[in-house]
Amino acid sequence: MAALSSEAAASRFRQRFLSVLAVLAVGVGPFAGWEGVLRAIEYRAPSDPYHVGFTPQIGIFERSGDAFVVASAYRSTWHTAAFAAARKSGNLRIFAVGDSVTWGHRGNEFATPLVAYPEQLQDLLRRQRPDRSDEVLNCGARTFGSERVTRVAQEVLQFSPDALLVNVGTSEHLEGDLHASLGRRARRMPSWFGDLRIVQMLQSWLRPHPTGLTLLQSRERDPALRASFVAPESILTSDAQRDRMVQAAKERLQALARDCGVKGVPIALATVPSNLRFAPFATHFADSRAQVRGEALIARTGALLDAGKAAEALALLTPAVAQHPEAAGLHYRRAQALDRLGDRAAARLSYLLARDTDACPARALGAFNDMVRQLARDVPGVVLVDMERLFEAEVPDGIPDDRLFLDNCHPRPAVHARMAQALWQALIRAGVVR
Repeated sequence: MAALSSEAAASRFRQRFLSVLAVLAVGVGPFAGWEGVLRAIEYRAPSDPYHVGFTPQIGIFERSGDAFVVASAYRSTWHTAAFAAARKSGNLRIFAVGDSVTWGHRGNEFATPLVAYPEQLQDLLRRQRPDRSDEVLNCGARTFGSERVTRVAQEVLQFSPDALLVNVGTSEHLEGDLHASLGRRARRMPSWFGDLRIVQMLQSWLRPHPTGLTLLQSRERDPALRASFVAPESILTSDAQRDRMVQAAKERLQALARDCGVKGVPIALATVPSNLRFAPFATHFADSRAQVRGEALIARTGALLDAGKAAEALALLTPAVAQHPEAAGLHYRRAQALDRLGDRAAARLSYLLARDTDACPARALGAFNDMVRQLARDVPGVVLVDMERLFEAEVPDGIPDDRLFLDNCHPRPAVHARMAQALWQALIRAGVVR
């Protein structure tokens, strides 16, 4: 009887086990089938243009007949023109790498880019050399900082360019934020699961396409100059964090410059101008009590400025800035007060301090531009294009603002032409153009 009971129990277990397998086969089988089909056709989900590019080998381009084109998964990230696999002798091929300025950003409310400096430089070269078909290929991408821009540069070096143009620095902090968000996403999802093609396809369908802020939204601040869209985890709380950001960019750019030197490719490295009259995105004070008092003072002095009482606002702001030199909002209000009182030189210095102490920097820091200038002095083969100084010379008061920019950092269309001219002169200095 005991043996019969044991056999019956084993039979019931087998039946239950087979039932579970059947359920799994019915439930999982279609997914496994689709996964196999997607892998067979080498399906790749369209890339998220904000988070793409953090892998060492990006693989932007693919061969299409006798040309290279942007891979289908990346066409929402790059709009680089197709280029021939074998180019004609005597024609220049130059790659421009960088962030949204290079890409041609004119506002997230616009679906297409403006005619940016790479395209304008190509037109300029072809006018100067009408018997040639010189190419300047735009490999800029929105939100890219030095980590990803240097990876893009490494990929384009395999195509033996005559020169490399590098314009980076505005998105250093943003890129770090995006990288951190990828890390948080990875911790929520096992890597093997995220690598499934069917998961990638479902994510691309379900994930809202990132659009970013409109030009108007990027300017929105409350009376204390807080931007509501800045997340607490995006706030920088010390100069040491800014220093590390600049140092990391320096090491990447140095490595790229060395690689260009080994390959004999001249590199034109640009400093990055900013809209100095654009309000900082966030202000951080040394402690919470100072934060409350400081924000109240920023709001109060803003009201005084609106009432035409610039001298009264300045009297309140000068000692406050001395006590809290870390506070971008105080520097900005002081700059506004000096500006309205007609002291442009002092106002410019305070605007620069407001930019460089912004707790959520979306403009290139002064330390970053100084690092670029030093790198150009120290590394052979690097040609400096000092765009920051160029923009300052474009306005009588030396304070670049909405006259030159659409927002905090993106130049107006006409200004891209001046950038192209500066790069053309740099190519002449480098001996690329004769």
